[in-house]
Amino acid sequence: MKISELYGKSITQTNGKRRGTILGATYRENAIDRLICCDENEKRFCVAAENAAFSRNGASFSKAEAAKRDLPVLRLGKAVYDCGGNFCGYMQDVNLSGAKITSAIIAGKRVPFGKLIIGDVCLIRDDSQAETAAKDMFIEAVLSAAGNGEIAGSSD
Repeated sequence: MKISELYGKSITQTNGKRRGTILGATYRENAIDRLICCDENEKRFCVAAENAAFSRNGASFSKAEAAKRDLPVLRLGKAVYDCGGNFCGYMQDVNLSGAKITSAIIAGKRVPFGKLIIGDVCLIRDDSQAETAAKDMFIEAVLSAAGNGEIAGSSD
């Protein structure tokens, strides 16, 4: 399921009574934390993901809570760059498995959600570059220590 399939859909209580419309979602790490909803009078309320059942028709819930603003809102359409500063496209959608966020769709390609650093824009983390940089720093430190005679047996 994609997050865009939930936006604008109905949210109902488990007894079948319609309560409003899903406007968005907040997230924590790799999971939806709350659905942001509003009733017919545009009064906002939230539903914790653990209290919701998701479907292509929307969601149903057992318990609502007041709207909270402590977590980031999952926004589609953010610009996405790689760590080299190259533009990769826009975040078009997010794939869900229940409340777990599995991947983002960027320029038609699936990117594991855990590889994204999300702020005003998104960065795709390149773990191979970080590993290479760490190795380079280690080698540089060893060579520097050897050149200073700090390593036993490294005399000129």
